[in-house]
Amino acid sequence: MASKTRTGIGLAFAGLAGIVAAILALRGTLWPVEDADAAGLHGFGAVTLVPLLGLYLLTLSAYAFAFIIPQTRLALAQAIAMAIYGVVMLIAGISLLAAGIAAFVGLISLLLAFPFGTIAYFVQFGCGAGALEGMAEAANGVLEGHCFAGVQAMALLAVILKVLSLAILLLASPGFLKVRGLIVLVAIGAAIGLVVTGLFWLLSGLPFLMYPADAVVTALLGIVLAIYGVVVAIKSLLALALAIAGQAA
Repeated sequence: MASKTRTGIGLAFAGLAGIVAAILALRGTLWPVEDADAAGLHGFGAVTLVPLLGLYLLTLSAYAFAFIIPQTRLALAQAIAMAIYGVVMLIAGISLLAAGIAAFVGLISLLLAFPFGTIAYFVQFGCGAGALEGMAEAANGVLEGHCFAGVQAMALLAVILKVLSLAILLLASPGFLKVRGLIVLVAIGAAIGLVVTGLFWLLSGLPFLMYPADAVVTALLGIVLAIYGVVVAIKSLLALALAIAGQAA
């Protein structure tokens, strides 16, 4: 009984941390468009964190519902939900890939359209003083020096919270160490978050390249997301078939 109580409390706190991480990832993606008055893909790569966080929360929910729903019904419902979410991840990944490619082509075309296009590029996408001022204030001094500072801070905080969420869960119930899919999911999400934050850090000395680099990373992470979505969908469909066969038997 005590073990179930600890697991339930761990799931609750882990889920709360995961929800906050998803909000931060979304905020890091949308916030620069509002505050820096930028158009297009300002920090768009950070949005790839959100579908993986959603899958993480969906997985935690399945374990939480195991306390109140019979295993046979839960297996069926989980397989259906995961299969649908896998398809959503696939669509999201393809959309991000297309958006990243379109943004990169558009940005480079504008940059190379000398002289007026180049001037317009540096005014709009060169991380000028106006954008820098807004983002430096928004980041509260966590990461300063370029107009993607707020996105970088939010993505990094989202990664920290997701890892913290898993740590809380493992402390409450070490048995989750055997759930390799959950560990891999958190590891991939953390890697993506570090890629996004590391990219902006590496390019802090070349701020005019941040938008094109972000578009490339968005496209590449879109591929990762689409592949992960296919894997999740296939595994869930197989689980669904087994669940239906088990109920028929």
